[in-house]
Amino acid sequence: MSKSPATPRKRQKRQLPPDPIEDPVSDNNERTFLPHKIPNNNPYLSAAETAYLGTVIVDVRNLTTQWIDGQNRALDRDHVRHLITQFQGGIRRIQAADRLKVSVTKDGWMYLLERTVDCIQKNDFPPPKWSGSQSPTPQEWGMKDLQQVVARREPLTTHITSKQDPAPGLIIPYLKNLDPELQPVLEAGQHRKQALLLLLAEQKQATRTREKIGLEPSDEDYRWSVELYQRDYLKPAELFALRANRGSSNKDDQNGYIVKRLCTLLEKETPAEYQRLLKPKHFNSWISAIFGINLKFSGRILNIVRDGYLKDDLLTYCSTSYGAERMTFTWASDIIKDSLQEVWHSILAEWNEKTEKIFGVHKSFVEIHDWDLLMKIPTPYSSEILTLVFFPTSANLKNGDLDQPDFLKPHDTNQSFSQMDKDFVFQEIAYTTRRPHFLDNLDDREYCEIFTNLCRDSSPSWLYFIDFTSLHTGVAQITQNVLFHIVIWYDETFKFPQKAGMERKTFQWVNIINQILFKKSTILRGKKRGHEKGTDTALLAENIVFDIWKEVQDNLIWKDSALRDFLAKRPIATQAMIDKKLFADYDRTLQCRHWKRILNLVVSKTGPCFHNQMEKYNDPVNLMEQAWNEFGSTATAAIWKSNTTA
Repeated sequence: MSKSPATPRKRQKRQLPPDPIEDPVSDNNERTFLPHKIPNNNPYLSAAETAYLGTVIVDVRNLTTQWIDGQNRALDRDHVRHLITQFQGGIRRIQAADRLKVSVTKDGWMYLLERTVDCIQKNDFPPPKWSGSQSPTPQEWGMKDLQQVVARREPLTTHITSKQDPAPGLIIPYLKNLDPELQPVLEAGQHRKQALLLLLAEQKQATRTREKIGLEPSDEDYRWSVELYQRDYLKPAELFALRANRGSSNKDDQNGYIVKRLCTLLEKETPAEYQRLLKPKHFNSWISAIFGINLKFSGRILNIVRDGYLKDDLLTYCSTSYGAERMTFTWASDIIKDSLQEVWHSILAEWNEKTEKIFGVHKSFVEIHDWDLLMKIPTPYSSEILTLVFFPTSANLKNGDLDQPDFLKPHDTNQSFSQMDKDFVFQEIAYTTRRPHFLDNLDDREYCEIFTNLCRDSSPSWLYFIDFTSLHTGVAQITQNVLFHIVIWYDETFKFPQKAGMERKTFQWVNIINQILFKKSTILRGKKRGHEKGTDTALLAENIVFDIWKEVQDNLIWKDSALRDFLAKRPIATQAMIDKKLFADYDRTLQCRHWKRILNLVVSKTGPCFHNQMEKYNDPVNLMEQAWNEFGSTATAAIWKSNTTA
């Protein structure tokens, strides 16, 4: 389906996220950590707090944002910029609501304590405040002393420490080149870390200008209070609960991220627990506790999780930062309730297949701002445009090659184009630089691979999410109503299933079309079916649904408000089939050319199966010359408006 819509780089090669690890907790493991204050009596946070090590102050450069059990949330640069603006007026990093959530292994925690003790004993670092009768000398401090300080849960001051003003909390120094196995993991707070690092980078740059504005950041400026948890003792559900964004300084979790993580978590449950959690009364409290979700969305989320057909397509879509950021619970639930699973599967599969073809294993590393640029590139792809997107030069910028279309110009034209480690040769031209702030998570080889894949791709561009929502409201809903009228033509006793009934949960239009138009319908005596004996009627039914969708999507008349109102009044069709007086008005509607196309489409596949008042339409081809369009003036006006505003 097509859419209606040079400075050297120091780049660290990142690894693909490992497979989720199994929960290490067994019945023999004991959780002996001290209790901690639990917000809102959340059962999963309560359980997580048994793994709580304490609140400490950490240099954020020590923290990795790569989760152990998979890819972290997509980084939202708009939210980072918003936080930078907030931080310029003062940074809150001590109060409980502003603390970062960090996990560490037992070995990692012991290593951090050991290095901290070493720094204190060498007088390289201030010791924490001692509340006993006699404070140890720096040389007397040991790991047990530090653990006691952490265990006391003393309140932290609002001023981060200096050697002259020691804070009561334990401070972990900046430790370069930490072993990944020992490195603390930032579970919640990556946007605050990124905002702080960018703000301090700007401050550092300002001190090196001719004006030498301000002071260069010190190690103290990189410190933030964190709640530290021993990862070995955290079950998956407890870890997810820690990651949920609940604080005012946090960015709300994207709907797509929540759906993907929720399904991952459910898959770890036993079959019995899985079925229990899918009952609304248990599901509501479960997702609220783990993800902090407003319960008004729980029914929509449950529709997604329970779905047996489109769920995999939606999860694949959400495995990209674009899908995770843009998808909404409401839209995903609505397209499932459209009961047009074959059509939506085709649309989503096309989007996902193009993504896989272009990015392959790198798709989870493409950030949302990368998607925003890639989706603006017109199709069919031109190598000329693609080279200006991927390999712009200072000369291109100077002579105006990047002025139009406007997306060709980098957002930051003061930024030097990034020098690649090795020249990339394409069509006998060597390219030495790449676009700044674009596909930064990919190394030069991967970057050039994506460029080559796009040059070879002939498929339509990716649909924007707004295109998906338009397809639901402007095509899917109308298609459903047209299909209802079609079914009534063949069986006036058909009734759409009740909203809360079990039949509604499994209802699919393809199945109904197959059952009523092909299985139950009777051919007129002496006439032939519209298909050969032995034909797969389920496939014919699917073709009808796709054909109706295409007719509604391509023909502007179906957008007419009067026609849409008529279609939405489904009882009219039912009553017209059993009342001759009402059928006279309905019959005049069917004389319109757009309805004749629908009649011709279905009869050509089923054969002449209309009876009673509909029998005259068994040969709609002969009636096409008599067809007229009562909405002609409306359609003409709409076309004129569309052409003049394009």
